[in-house]
Amino acid sequence: MKNYFFILILINQFFCSKATAYEVDNFTNRYDSLTDSKNYLNQFMNSKLQSVLDSINLQKSKTCIKKDIIAAVKQELASDSNSSRLKSELEKYAGASSNIQRHTIDVNKSIYSKRSFSEKIKGFMLTSAGIDPSINLNGQYVGIDKLGHFLYEGYWYYDVYKNDPTRSGLKQILNNGLNSEKEFFGQQTTGVKSYADMAANYEGFLFWNNIYGGSDPYFSCTNGKWLKIRDFSWSDYVSASWDEGINCSEYNTDDLKKAIQNQFDVLTKINSYRKNKPKFACPMSVSECSRIKTKYDKLKKYLIGPDCINATISSPDNYAHSAQKATQIESAKSSQAPGANASLSAK
Repeated sequence: MKNYFFILILINQFFCSKATAYEVDNFTNRYDSLTDSKNYLNQFMNSKLQSVLDSINLQKSKTCIKKDIIAAVKQELASDSNSSRLKSELEKYAGASSNIQRHTIDVNKSIYSKRSFSEKIKGFMLTSAGIDPSINLNGQYVGIDKLGHFLYEGYWYYDVYKNDPTRSGLKQILNNGLNSEKEFFGQQTTGVKSYADMAANYEGFLFWNNIYGGSDPYFSCTNGKWLKIRDFSWSDYVSASWDEGINCSEYNTDDLKKAIQNQFDVLTKINSYRKNKPKFACPMSVSECSRIKTKYDKLKKYLIGPDCINATISSPDNYAHSAQKATQIESAKSSQAPGANASLSAK
């Protein structure tokens, strides 16, 4: 009977967590350029924030209640009262809109394709849920799962921090993020501990913390009415720390890490015809790692992977490290590059 209930719990966790357990491959299609989706996703966010303002000011109350504006934004952007919790409306939009270009890849043609059978069993969530598409957001390759992390886990950080808005409280939420990636939402089910997820969580926390307070709030109160005093922009939050090709993940086992490294070698050969002859490794850019280490400073151990933190000048520093610069890379004609578009599974 105990085993029966244990299996039910696992099944429940699987279906409730499936959409948040996707992993990302920001390597395989890295040199297929994408148009920046920032403007469309800015419009989405600002439309939602305007809806919040319109609805909350229709209320008869002559006072501004802080918890009400937070609740209204949460209901609009991160409601967990229905099935949308599995994948936020923002993620659905980014994954389906004809206005947004995406990198899509099957897990069996990704950097995870050569995992051993035992690794596929251990990483059952990755095996089942697969690879999330990536987009160009603010000039960086970003898995659309990061949008959910920004809104949902960002709110979770904020909800804990508001009860202890101190250095100790900040440390607590960052440690909570590390633990969640070590457990069911990371290494335990996919074999991957994503620091890019944690960076998106933290930036989402900054967003929620600035809804009505902080150094640069979105809303303020005047004469008992809420006013929207600035627009939302992803430029305020998205950096190379959201790109798993730069902010390197950690892997559950050496066997999994080796399987991924072997695929990096395959990608290096496939892309050897390109002018800059990129070497595939993580991080794809040491200079970008330097920038985000400076950005996060004392918080970097919570938000940046060790491979990025410890990257040296001798590590690969590819010219097309970001979506923004990928369009500048010269590509030989297909006749000059036989096999350049071949999938990893064919190699």
